Amino acid sequence: MSIGLDGAAFPVVHPDGKGVQYYGLSIRDYFAAKAMESMIARYGYARGQADQLAQNAYDCADAMLKERTK
Repeated sequence: MSIGLDGAAFPVVHPDGKGVQYYGLSIRDYFAAKAMESMIARYGYARGQADQLAQNAYDCADAMLKERTK
């Protein structure tokens, strides 16, 4: 499994300390999920909006990742 440049949101170290056993979500996916959660809480959700909502959430996640490199 490739994590990509954004890393893992919840890595778990193998019990013997020799590497990562489970990578969890990517940080990008975690940021997008949190953004989507906030957008739905603030604006609600109407049927048929999922594609646009997901795009907006990943736009927010990508902006956060970009900001982390500064």
